[in-house]
Amino acid sequence: MKIYTKKCDTCGKQYTGYGKYYCSPKCQPRLKHTEKSKEKMCGANRYNWKGKRASYFAIHIWLKNNYGKADKCENPNCSCKNPKRYEWALIKGKKHDHNRDNYWKLCKSCHSKYDGIDKITSKRFWKGGKPNCKNCGKQLSTYKNKTSLCIQCNIKLNHPRLGKFKKIC
Repeated sequence: MKIYTKKCDTCGKQYTGYGKYYCSPKCQPRLKHTEKSKEKMCGANRYNWKGKRASYFAIHIWLKNNYGKADKCENPNCSCKNPKRYEWALIKGKKHDHNRDNYWKLCKSCHSKYDGIDKITSKRFWKGGKPNCKNCGKQLSTYKNKTSLCIQCNIKLNHPRLGKFKKIC
């Protein structure tokens, strides 16, 4: 590689090194985008734009980036005094799409009432309360149980040395 002895284009300092135009990375200018280049990189012009195939999360990110974080409740009948959390809610009958008119800002309470969930309880997920074990009928301790078996039954039925693979003499 060639070593240069030049004057820095940014600060004017004399330097010796491998860089052709700048004495240090601090003097090297950052790439600045023009309005025209920004338009090419945003929205439907972007190379990875999905349009109507965009996921639920991608549309919510788009809403946040273009219209900001939900910061007020647009429900005229809101009874909450000082809600701590606001959310973007899809208006009933509309589709998830890149259109602000399909969404409105609601507080957490109004959003759950609007979606038909009056109280955020276990009955929302499991009608009639927590589920029971498929094998012994004992009530499960968690909602996130994917096997629908209690811990003891899961060990008995699925453990390679203690359960179904155990040889009976």
